[in-house]
This record gives sequence, structure tokens and C-alpha cells, in this order.
Amino acid sequence: MDNMVRAGSIYSLHTIRFSVVSLFILLGLLRISGFNFYLAQLLGMPVEINHLGGGAFNFINYIATSSLLLCIALTWQRLYTKWSSILPFVLLGAIYIINNLLTAYSNPTWLIYQLIYLTIACFLHIYIRDSDYTVASYDNFLKYGFYIFLSYVLFCDIQIILQYPMNYYIAEFNDAFVHALDDFGVMKQQFGYLLGFLLAYTLFVVRSRRVQIIALLIIAFTGLGIRSFVLGLIGASLFFLVRSPKKILFALLLGAACLYLLRDSFVSEIIYDTRFYSYYNAFDIVQQFPFGVGLGGYPEYTEIFNRNLFADFYSSEAILDYIPIAPESDIVHVFGSLGLVLGIIHFVIIGRIIWHGYNLQQYATPIEQAILFFFCFMTFFGISEDSMFSIYYWIFFGLASGVASKLLATHQNTSHAAH
Repeated sequence: MDNMVRAGSIYSLHTIRFSVVSLFILLGLLRISGFNFYLAQLLGMPVEINHLGGGAFNFINYIATSSLLLCIALTWQRLYTKWSSILPFVLLGAIYIINNLLTAYSNPTWLIYQLIYLTIACFLHIYIRDSDYTVASYDNFLKYGFYIFLSYVLFCDIQIILQYPMNYYIAEFNDAFVHALDDFGVMKQQFGYLLGFLLAYTLFVVRSRRVQIIALLIIAFTGLGIRSFVLGLIGASLFFLVRSPKKILFALLLGAACLYLLRDSFVSEIIYDTRFYSYYNAFDIVQQFPFGVGLGGYPEYTEIFNRNLFADFYSSEAILDYIPIAPESDIVHVFGSLGLVLGIIHFVIIGRIIWHGYNLQQYATPIEQAILFFFCFMTFFGISEDSMFSIYYWIFFGLASGVASKLLATHQNTSHAAH
């Protein structure tokens, strides 16, 4: 009787744990879809969407924080971990607090948000890393979510097809995408992240070949027109689909050779891209401020000194008369906010997750592989898009960190058993 009760308790705990993981995955996906936009409109709250950006009340931040508090209240007695397992989270929190104290343009509100997001990531890490359940459990909650979001992407594809002829769509992708989907609250870069997760889920979790082909066609229709999506796809594919380090090195050398041969046309085009000047701005900040301008301070700093920065950076051929206030890249955002040393530590922690995921992927289940692939995709996506300090990034950071740490523990246990 005791064994039956215990087995039932374990099953319930397994079910609760995987449902929590699925819940936060779906919250992350809702954040990069138009959920905030739609709910704000439904409630009669102000929203803004145009070709420069958009915004609405961020319901997902509050739902995720409330979910975290509820999960901790229900399961805190069952949570356990080794302190060494959560050291990266402690280190990141310390970095943010130190940065806030030592920089002139840091935003205390940003610090509070980042510490909350970091706590959510740490909680998810512990859920996966130190539980005796496996993320391989197939959960209909997540499965149905995949089909709902794929249908949403198909709806967006159809809207573009109905409004623009294919030749115009191919030639003027940005214009067609923005104007076709503005009214639906679709932001191109966040939409690219959504496509990335659906791609990862399709490649590693979906078993039906027919569904895979259909899903890949739906994803590719808009995905291949988003430059950051292509960057994310190339980076993640190199790490998780090409297993040989020699092949990865060859691909990187080949890419470098192509850039060298096309350097004239590449340089002439890139000086018209605002991201180039954002990188220039970050390089300038790193030289002036050892700890950056502060977490949340990059937009304020850039806006205050915009005219001086413009005079220093831009050539006479510049098509804009200002430096973009948004970082336009996670690399710019991290180094511009944290400075050189803290920025390097930040990226080393991220690289450690990707490295363990690459080395130990043979131990991973399909959904674990999808999580690791998507996190790597997000990291490379961030070369030309800034989202690293957002709630959805930290959700998948925590999930990927938990999976990588769990795989490392599995590998170590297997090695000890073999000896």
C-alpha cells in the first residue's frame, strides 16, 4: 500500500513538473507572439504597432512572475539542488548588482526585472537539473501549443500572400511583411524567434514526415526573409546538426573566405545598416566605461549623446541623421551595458551551456534537443537583434541550462559506473 501511494505521489510530481516546464515554454512563446497586443486590444488598453516597433501592456511578465510564485509555494519543500549547480545564476545576479552600483546610467527598475527573470530561469534550471523525472515525457499541452502557433504562422503567411504578389514579396520582403501584418500586432524580429522554436520542435520532436515537411514550408515562407533568423539557423545548425568540429571549422573558414572575396560589396552595404553603428557605439562605450553605461542605461546614454556620437561615427553618405537608440544586437547590449570584463563573463556562461549541449546531445531526448537547439539559435539570432534581457530569453536560458546540466550529470554518472 505504501509503495502504491509513493508511486502515485511520484507520478503526480512528474506530471506537475513537466506541466510547469510546458507552461513556461508556452509563456515564452506567447511573449514572442502577439499575445500582449491582442489581450490589450481586447481589454481596450492602448497599443502601438508601426514599422519602427510597437508596444502593449506586458501581461506575460506578470503572468510568468505570478506563476513562479505559485510554483514555489506549491513545491518549495520538494525543490533541492547543489549550490554548485546554480553558481552561474548567482554570478549573473552579482554582476548585475555590481554593475548597477558602479555605473552612471543604470536603471534600478531594469535591475529588479532582471533579478526576477533570473530567478525564473534558476527555478526552471532546478526543476530540470535535479528532478528524477525526464523531459522526454510527451505532454499534450505542449503538442497542441505547437499546432496552435504553427497555425498562427500559417495565418500570417496567408495574409502576406493575399496582399502582395510573390515577385514583390521576394524583392521587398521587409515592406511586404511589415505592412501586411502591422494590424495584427506582428513584430518581425520576435516573429523570427517564434519561427525558430517551431523549427526546433519540428526537427527534433515531430515524428510524422508529412507534418515535418508541411511545417518546414510554413516556417520557411517568412523565416528565410528574416536575416536574424538565417543567422540563428546557420549558427545552431553548425553546432547541433554538424557533429564534427573539423567540419564546423571548415564551414567557418569557408564563410570567412566568402566575406573576404565579397568584402567591397559587403562593406559598402553594411555602412547603410544601423546595426553597424550600434556596434561602433558599443566599441566606443567599452573604451570609455570599464563597467559599461549600466544595465538599462544604453538607450538613455545613446539618446543624451546622440548628436556627438553621430558626428563621430557617421560618414557623409549616411542615410540617417541619428544613432539608433535601441542596441540592435545582444552583443552591443551586453558589452555596452556591462563593459568588457563583465560582458565576457556573461557570454562565457552562455557559451558553457551551448558547449555542454553540443558535447552531450547524444544523451538528450527529443524535446531536450529542441530546447538546446533553440537556445543556440537565440544566441546567434542575437548577433543582429537585442532580446537577451527579455523574459522569453531568460525562460529558455533556464530551460537550456537545466538540460545541459542534467546531461552533464548523466554523462558523469555513466562514466563513473563504467569504471
